[in-house]
Amino acid sequence: MLSQKYSRTGVTITIVCDQRRVKKNEKYLVKLCVCLNRKQRYFPTGIALSLEEWDTIHNSKKADLIKV
Repeated sequence: MLSQKYSRTGVTITIVCDQRRVKKNEKYLVKLCVCLNRKQRYFPTGIALSLEEWDTIHNSKKADLIKV
């Protein structure tokens, strides 16, 4: 899983591109992983991205995305 992490006051939220299952349109679901007291829970976002789209978002800075 590819991820982007945020942590504060013992709660960790990670945005992950779940590569375990591919959809028919060759895209992967984006999920939120919330960790509290060493327990993980995944929540679907309803967003599906290709690996190229995920890399574009993951590797770019916010200012670059706003310009597009």
